[in-house]
Amino acid sequence: MNASTPPITTLDEAITATLCFFDIFDYPLTPQEIWRYLWWPGHEKVAFADVEEALAKSSRERHL
Repeated sequence: MNASTPPITTLDEAITATLCFFDIFDYPLTPQEIWRYLWWPGHEKVAFADVEEALAKSSRERHL
């Protein structure tokens, strides 16, 4: 990680980072793939239900 890059501290940020990476390759992800490939350095594996909940919340708030 670059010294000027802030650490990923929330699940929403981790989901966004994961989606941005795959967007480079024009590869849309399903919720299951977001969970499988979730990039959140230094954190334990997140439950799929937590990813689904974060995606639903973001969708309601129009963040993702």
